[in-house]
Amino acid sequence: MPRFEDFRSDPEVRDIVERFLKRFPRVFAGFSVADVGFVVTEKKKGPAKHPVKVRAVSYPNFVFAGVTYIFETFDKKWKELNKKQRNIAVFHAMCSIPIGGFDPASKVYGKILKPDFELYRQEYAATGGVADWFEDERARDPMEIDADEVLVPGEEEEEDPIPDEGGGKHPVTAGDIAEVGSEEESEPEAVAS
Repeated sequence: MPRFEDFRSDPEVRDIVERFLKRFPRVFAGFSVADVGFVVTEKKKGPAKHPVKVRAVSYPNFVFAGVTYIFETFDKKWKELNKKQRNIAVFHAMCSIPIGGFDPASKVYGKILKPDFELYRQEYAATGGVADWFEDERARDPMEIDADEVLVPGEEEEEDPIPDEGGGKHPVTAGDIAEVGSEEESEPEAVAS
């Protein structure tokens, strides 16, 4: 197998990480930039959703690499993101490292966390925008709402759900659903002539 050489170091992601560490010292307590390698991979398809993949470096590789984790950024996907999306992608990657992940004496040394919530858009809309619906009493019962209150991906809509004015994607909240219902009620009726 030929050696893969389409990669380079990545100072941009490192810079974003350092700024987050200054901004959120309690959230990322114990996070060590010196123990993270930053690389941009070119000409390679990355994960379906996230342009920054976190890789744990285990024994014996960490002996030679000198890092505990590698943040791998996929160049093609990264270039498609705006500044806000890039910041969120790096924040997401940083959150995958547990507190103690850089401490060799910790039980979570070199581990990667799974996300706390795994949801479908329909599920999120049906529960009223409550991600931890099992524990949170504010979550709605899907049996107590109308079927048209839940957005089904791919369903034809009258207008573009992502406007060109830079609105971007956003989660459907209970307030969004309530606004849709109130807009339908307030539309003027057509006058027959």
